[in-house]
Amino acid sequence: MNRRQVLATGAVWPFSLFGRRRRAEPVVPDGPITLGWRWVPGERLAIRSVTRREANGRTSSRAEEWAWLVRDVDGDGVATLEGRLTGFGGGVAVDGVPAPDDDLATALAVERARADRVVVLRLGLDGGLVHLDAMAFDEALPHRLFALRVPVVPVVPHDEWPLPGLMRPFQGLLPGDADETSHAFGRLVEMSARDGQVVATLETTGSTRTATGPAVHVSGTAEWDAGRGGLLRREVVARFTPSAPDPEANPGTLSVTLWRVG
Repeated sequence: MNRRQVLATGAVWPFSLFGRRRRAEPVVPDGPITLGWRWVPGERLAIRSVTRREANGRTSSRAEEWAWLVRDVDGDGVATLEGRLTGFGGGVAVDGVPAPDDDLATALAVERARADRVVVLRLGLDGGLVHLDAMAFDEALPHRLFALRVPVVPVVPHDEWPLPGLMRPFQGLLPGDADETSHAFGRLVEMSARDGQVVATLETTGSTRTATGPAVHVSGTAEWDAGRGGLLRREVVARFTPSAPDPEANPGTLSVTLWRVG
């Protein structure tokens, strides 16, 4: 990929304050508000993410940047987005000691091999995931979490709603032959004015438990651009119980942070 940038996990992307004019803060609605996605054909956006897994003293992380184009929006409001990988980085540490560069080079080689691949993502107005190209778990997870589901009815702070798809990305990490029960919901914490935007702060919580004992618990927060109708930032942490001593059987703690650039 030409001019391909390499992202470093934990890196700070610099920006300049020079030349910025102070914007008047918008008025925060004092009544119910609808949080649906709003897509415009031809719209472009960039999403960065950092995924980190910790288990048995081993920490692995990967950072990605994807450029997305809203190809079209059909009559039902389902948007088709096409994404390309524009930046990648990663790292592995064992008991705080970075792994040899050769191990990281192998992972980078895999990413370069798929650098020009186009990924198709289809989302409804409520953020429901309609389609995502078949991908491995680690590759697909940031895209699945970008598809944040929001309520189809107006809400006010402290309202809650069910999130039927929240746990689906993580269920594959549990035993496949066990019966599962899932519970998940979202909540509007507050509305605020920030940097010229009306921002809705959301919480998401869920769990999936198998009949034989293993479970995954997910918690997270998100910032939503209520005026533009889209995700600003999302953080999700998944914890698995019980914690198995066997490295192959212990998924550990998995965290994902993603945010919109620009």
